[in-house]
Amino acid sequence: MKTIRLLLLDANIVLELHRLKLWSGVTGRCEVLLARTVLDESQFFEDDCGSQQGIKLGPEIKSGHVRIIDVPLTAVSLFQRRFRPTYLERLDPGELESLAHLVEVDQDCSISSADKIVWRTLGALRLGERGLSLEEILSRIGQSQRLAEPFTKRYRDKWTRTGFDEGLRGEATR
Repeated sequence: MKTIRLLLLDANIVLELHRLKLWSGVTGRCEVLLARTVLDESQFFEDDCGSQQGIKLGPEIKSGHVRIIDVPLTAVSLFQRRFRPTYLERLDPGELESLAHLVEVDQDCSISSADKIVWRTLGALRLGERGLSLEEILSRIGQSQRLAEPFTKRYRDKWTRTGFDEGLRGEATR
């Protein structure tokens, strides 16, 4: 049985897991979903020496360890209509498609990112519990790794609280 049932990953998490050589450990223990735009954004990562390394997800997609989702445009549009432009302009296409899937399509899904706008968005929607930092994912599957600040629970919590406050003040949603 998978440790985390449905985990939607942002491109920065895919890249960091490859850089840390932890990708197969996560896909083996978690049911991983990637939005098609995230797949497109996850072609290369920079290793510790500064060299670009290619990412080949085809075999994991074929084996079912990674599922690709195509979010209907209607779901993305419904999601976008909830927010003020100042929020939407900060979301890249992968984050937008992933969050739309999380909110409009799949209520059982969690998301992981290292971008504060993702956490702010979840906070503004009062869905902070649906986010998981990379640190939290690794902890749940029995891995420990020193991570940069954006990949930590503390970072997620800080920006989720900020988004919650922005939501209360009417700064995030329409």
